[in-house]
Amino acid sequence: MESSTLPVCMDLLKLMRGVKVRMSDLAEKYGMTGIQLGALYKISENQVSMGKVAQMLHCDASNATGIVDRLVALDLVTRQECAQDRRSKILAVTPHGASIIHEVKADLPELLGCSRMSEIECRVVHSLATKLSVDRT
Repeated sequence: MESSTLPVCMDLLKLMRGVKVRMSDLAEKYGMTGIQLGALYKISENQVSMGKVAQMLHCDASNATGIVDRLVALDLVTRQECAQDRRSKILAVTPHGASIIHEVKADLPELLGCSRMSEIECRVVHSLATKLSVDRT
């Protein structure tokens, strides 16, 4: 029987749609959009510049500014001048933002269904996700 990768691709697209919907629902719980939650998560990993946020979100700098403005208004992120270049702004997560990220991470296994997988299944999915990862940020 000839193997086809197309069904796997369709399964991945279906999975991605489901994850996007669940993450958007989770973001709403905290008064954010899915893209704002994604930006908060990226900022929480490491202090970043506004330009880097735009790059990570694959959007124009003006769109990233609007997203970050909302995160600042929600007291989830701070904007500080870069010591090396005063024109550049560095973003950092606030304690409140860090708390939300901690809660989100705690909710993910149940929300995404990973809590229903065995340890072996978790390792296999992790291995496959790592192999297929296209995250360049």
